[in-house]
Amino acid sequence: MLYDSSKLFAYSYKIMFSTETIERLLKVIPHNELYSSPIKGLFLRHSDQPFCYEGIIQEPSICIVLS
Repeated sequence: MLYDSSKLFAYSYKIMFSTETIERLLKVIPHNELYSSPIKGLFLRHSDQPFCYEGIIQEPSICIVLS
């Protein structure tokens, strides 16, 4: 499941991420790399270039991948 930045901000209250938390995450997550969080199955990606995920090209965005 992928969330682009607009959806992430729209649903941030549901997943308990504040704008401040997201800004702090962006400083920690390496650009254009998948970050495996300490939470099992939660992967984060801060992308500034398109990338392919499960055969779908994703545009630059903040993505949270729940598997």
